[in-house]
Amino acid sequence: LALLISAVLWFKPFNQKAEFLVAATGEIADTVQLADGSQVILNPYSRLKYPAAFEAEERNVSLEGSAFFEVQGDANRPFKISAATSIIEVVGTKFSVNQSNDSVFVAVVEGTVKLYNDSENAEKISISRGQSAYSTKAKAPVFVDESEDAFIVNDVFFEAVALGEVLTALEEMYDVQIDVANPEFLECSF
Repeated sequence: LALLISAVLWFKPFNQKAEFLVAATGEIADTVQLADGSQVILNPYSRLKYPAAFEAEERNVSLEGSAFFEVQGDANRPFKISAATSIIEVVGTKFSVNQSNDSVFVAVVEGTVKLYNDSENAEKISISRGQSAYSTKAKAPVFVDESEDAFIVNDVFFEAVALGEVLTALEEMYDVQIDVANPEFLECSF
């Protein structure tokens, strides 16, 4: 019995798949080089979980927070990112992901990315260069309309908008008054 237990304990570490968890802290981004040659620039206060070596069929990682991905192309093994309740799937491209609570925002710099919820029969959308989209647990992925400065009040999503406009929208949405000590902040882009 002792010999059997020793053998199980001896071989167990060799059968486990090594995984890494990188957490970027403070105000400095952290660059992570993955086993397949892909690179991830992990923004502060973000976490990336990834295997030491990828599976033969696909390359899976998970993200909490935001990061910029430069994925090496491999048509036989898609690269999948789990973020909140969404999946971002690519073959090889450059794009950013911003995950917050149950929402995920994806902006594509190069190539094409698929975005969908992690439920069965989820609707998938393809996001191409220069496009962006977001998804939430309760909503299928939706393209961000760049012609309207990506201002979506119902989901409290803003892009390239003056902070004054953001605060005004929040005041109206929640029927509150927000006071800002330094008025110069109102002109900052959010």
